[in-house]
Amino acid sequence: MRKTYTKMSSLVIIGLMILSGCVEDDIVEQVENGDPQAIMTVAGATGFEQFVRVTVGDTVDFDGSLSIDLDGTIESYEWDFGDSNNGSGVTASHVYTISGDYQASLTVTDDSGSTNT
Repeated sequence: MRKTYTKMSSLVIIGLMILSGCVEDDIVEQVENGDPQAIMTVAGATGFEQFVRVTVGDTVDFDGSLSIDLDGTIESYEWDFGDSNNGSGVTASHVYTISGDYQASLTVTDDSGSTNT
């Protein structure tokens, strides 16, 4: 049994020596802030549809909860509904009152001030 303890002790000491060597030669790498990714979905859209047909006066529900920021957090969600109206928040609802083609967009801002639309 004593021989087993001696070997375990040797392994522990060697392991500590390796770790202490790593601490002395630390390499610090500065990572730049990455942009967040704005991802929006619209109720009624399926798959990768880019267009959703709605009737004038119907409520359209937008959702930005799939947006991500790999190196921080998303601090704000700003919606542009494409008809001179805007909204904010992770989710938003909007009613289009005039017939037409509209391109809605979502802009997210992360905790470092970076944005993505």
